[in-house]
Amino acid sequence: MTPWPLIPSAARFRPRITAGEHLATLGSLLFDTNPQDGTRQARLESALARRLGVADGATLLTPHARVAIYLAVKSLLQEGRQTVILSPYTIPDVVNMVVCAGGIPRFLDIDPTTCDLDRQAVQAVMNDATGAILVTHLFGMGSDVSDLAAACREKGIALIENAAQAFGVVVNGRAVGTMGDAGVFSFGLGSALSALCGGMLVTPHPRVRSHAGAVLAFFPWMERANLLGRAGEALLLDLVTWPWLFKLGSYWLVRPWLDRMALEKCDVTLRSAFPEKLARRMTPMQAQLLLGKIEGVDAEMRTRIANARRYHAGLSGLPGLRLPPMREDGSHGYPHFSVQCEEREALLRHLGRARRDIALPSLVNCAAHPCFKEYAVPCPNAATIANQTLLLPTYPGYAPAEIDRNIEVIRGFSLR
Repeated sequence: MTPWPLIPSAARFRPRITAGEHLATLGSLLFDTNPQDGTRQARLESALARRLGVADGATLLTPHARVAIYLAVKSLLQEGRQTVILSPYTIPDVVNMVVCAGGIPRFLDIDPTTCDLDRQAVQAVMNDATGAILVTHLFGMGSDVSDLAAACREKGIALIENAAQAFGVVVNGRAVGTMGDAGVFSFGLGSALSALCGGMLVTPHPRVRSHAGAVLAFFPWMERANLLGRAGEALLLDLVTWPWLFKLGSYWLVRPWLDRMALEKCDVTLRSAFPEKLARRMTPMQAQLLLGKIEGVDAEMRTRIANARRYHAGLSGLPGLRLPPMREDGSHGYPHFSVQCEEREALLRHLGRARRDIALPSLVNCAAHPCFKEYAVPCPNAATIANQTLLLPTYPGYAPAEIDRNIEVIRGFSLR
């Protein structure tokens, strides 16, 4: 067993659910006598529409963000226009949802600063076969897609925004995920808004919402046993990442658990049929959980921005280290502080020896993976970023002293 001094003093991740929410969730799962009452979902959809500044009726809850991607692609592709331009630097199931919905992925290399599609490069490759463009506000870095949206409208191409990591992010007065033909959000365990699992599709088009809603209507409710297991896992994960318990050694329970969660997201398998296990509906219990959290989003974002500012001030100017842009206007949400290091593996070992628990993204360069070989194209920027990026914790509750220690250790590595 690794010696005691190497136990990290703070966890890379904590569930975004409070102790009171844990108890309310478990109580609802065990004792709710009306588990299929749809009024709470309707209330939540209206509340989220107001929060995003879109029309009532423009939002639709989904069981996962990836299901929202599937529904968006399936509802927006037109006959004869099946190509979907997207970033290869993503979780494999994003690509799978495009394929399952009848799309043909076309990978395009990414901008190393935003880690998303280069906007000018996208416009250069759009043609009559292009049915949709999927842009991603990755790592909470929102970008203005209004020019791209206008170009897409002119050419009859759908624009889909993957804002799974960017709820609450606003660019030039508009919430990301609301500037195109569809937006996708995540309500997973580590999201700004967490419902154990879940997602949302946002669209200004009644036809798209009607089509997507009709598909969802055939899905059964998410099983109570499934949710009870997720709720129990979240409660246990919250307990074992509690700072004092973590310092006493619960790290050894958490590490394989968190690593397994990351590996599940990185499961690189080509799927041509929509997975039956994803065909579920979000429950009223999950909707109730989210209803109580919307008002706290802005305060949490301010904390994450402050933490990002601390990292940025401490790490700026180090050779071999690329930092994300520092924005304090709400256009970057910083669910993590993503950095790129040319010697990432050596830096990770150095951080581990210094009792730092730091995560790698659950993302891969899908354009280079054998299972997607029929769509493979050279994407050198994506390949580089996939091998260089690591995520520094910014979540509320991650102490400033821990951030300062991360900075100190990284500077020690850079200056050695």
